[in-house]
Amino acid sequence: MGIHIATLDSAHFTFMAAAPSEDEARENLIAGLQRHTRQYRCTNGWYAEDDISITYVEAGGASRDGQPI
Repeated sequence: MGIHIATLDSAHFTFMAAAPSEDEARENLIAGLQRHTRQYRCTNGWYAEDDISITYVEAGGASRDGQPI
């Protein structure tokens, strides 16, 4: 058993969210990006959902640059 980690790198921040499923991790990250958009008054569309990457990490495992090691 492991966890899915959704990540988006921007020019100023790295955003991450985790969940048991890939879909939940993506949804959690998008919700966080929407909160960030409101907090920083960003222009809608400042990020592309296609730029979100998902990494699966086994319990007790590790990853490097989005790949398990």
